[in-house]
This record gives sequence, structure tokens and C-alpha cells, in this order.
Amino acid sequence: MDPTTANRRPVARVIGITGAALVALGLIGFAAPLLSDLMGAVWQGDLENELERAVGLRRWRGMEAGVGGRGVTATVALQMKPATPRRTHPSGRDLGTGDPLGRLEIPSIGLSAVVVSGVEPEHLAKGPGHYPSTPMPGQRGNVCIAGHRVTFGHPFRRLDELSVGDRIVFDVDGLPYAYTVAEVYAVPRDDNSPLEPTESETLTLTTCHPPHGSAERLIVRARGTDEDPIDAWLMGDDAQAP
Repeated sequence: MDPTTANRRPVARVIGITGAALVALGLIGFAAPLLSDLMGAVWQGDLENELERAVGLRRWRGMEAGVGGRGVTATVALQMKPATPRRTHPSGRDLGTGDPLGRLEIPSIGLSAVVVSGVEPEHLAKGPGHYPSTPMPGQRGNVCIAGHRVTFGHPFRRLDELSVGDRIVFDVDGLPYAYTVAEVYAVPRDDNSPLEPTESETLTLTTCHPPHGSAERLIVRARGTDEDPIDAWLMGDDAQAP
């Protein structure tokens, strides 16, 4: 056997193994986002079912007590500062971290997602998450929600496409709350000022910026409105991008 040929075999083997490893890593890198999106879709489906059961149970209890669905006073198991409600507090059920809170609808960007309570990684993997230390929808103050822009269904992927005046509807246990976008801007990652309390009824959405990066956070600030939420949804739907 030619010594040169014998010496080449280990080198060829190393090259082959290295190439196979690189291909495998490439496949993993390609498949990981798809897998996270699939997991996000499955979790959203589970949350949808759980939310429907919770809303149905709350309405049943309300009817049993002789109280209409919109007249149920809530006691929510969250540690937060007291807030003055604009309307009757929407939830009549216990709410733990990771539980479905309600549905966020932004017709102009085609967003419809179940929001969970909590903003830890395991919560945001399921969908947009509500900061437990901030008020609930319908309460005076700054309702804050975070969401992924790239992975796990990327619910906030198109958040940067929102414009001033766009409508947002947050439905909590069958009670829809309408908001109108007032600002869209970016802040440094460590700037927590968008989460600070406000005097007026406010909705703040946060996500990473730019996509696939985390140097900044994209902020959407919306103001509560007395506009009929159904009208807000339909007007937003008319403006929805194809």
C-alpha cells in the first residue's frame, strides 16, 4: 500500500466527520425555529381550550348567582398595586402564572393570540405574557404585555408595522377593551421606563428589537378608548394588510 494513501485516510476520515457534524448543526439550526414555532402553536391551542373552559365556568357561576356576565366582581390571585377600574373588573376566576388571561387582537397586523399571566421564559414560550405587577385591562394604569418576535410563534413579529391610530382589542373573559396606538418607538434593553405606572388607562406592548437581536426593545404604547370594541375591531380589519 502506498504510504501516502495510508496517511490520507485519517485526514479524510476527520474531514468526513467534521463535514457531517457541520451538516447536522446546520440542520439543527434550521429546524430549531420551526420546532419552537410548532411548540408555540400547540401551547396556543391548549391555552385557547383552557380559556374557553374558564370563561364558560365564570359565566355559569354568574348565572347561578343571578348575576350577568358583565356584572361579576373579580378577585384575581395576583400581587399588584390597587388600581381604579374604569369598568367592572373582568375576571371572576383565580389566575396563576402561566394561566391564560385573555385574547389580544390587532387586526391591522393579523394578530390574534392568547395572553398568559407572567413574563418568564416558560410563560412567553406559550404566547404573549402579562406583567403580573401591572394592572389588568379595564383598570386605570399601565397594562404591560411582552411577547416574542422571532421564536415560539413570533406573535409580535409585525409589531413594528403598527401606526398611530391603529386599533387594539384585549378581550378578557368575554369583556373586550379597546385601545388606540399612540406611539411606536425603541428603547435600550435596560430601559424600564415604558413599564412605569401611568395615570390614564394605557396598554404597553414590548418585544425584542431588532429581529434576531436584543440590543433594544420595541415599544408600542396605546391609550384606552370608550370606542365600541367591535367597531374598533372592524375598522382595524378593514385596514389589515394582505
